[in-house]
Amino acid sequence: NKIESPDYPGAELLAITKLTAKGKGYKLTQDCDGPLLAFYDCKQAENAAENGNGRLARNTLEKAIFNQSRRLVAEPAAELDVILPSDLELQ
Repeated sequence: NKIESPDYPGAELLAITKLTAKGKGYKLTQDCDGPLLAFYDCKQAENAAENGNGRLARNTLEKAIFNQSRRLVAEPAAELDVILPSDLELQ
């Protein structure tokens, strides 16, 4: 069986990322919105068929959480539930 679903635009991928982060106990700062939206829009322009699904949002968030954990080792006083733009790996 194959299930067809429409691709999500960048704004919806951003919303999915925020919702997923909240569900995992994290929050993204507002400073993350612009870079994430630009990243998702760029990925969509490159290959919408591959980059318009929730997997892109989930993978992007998982990388950010990993990078955030590494940052917390160097900054023990930092908030444990906050994802900063520097935690994003947007390549």
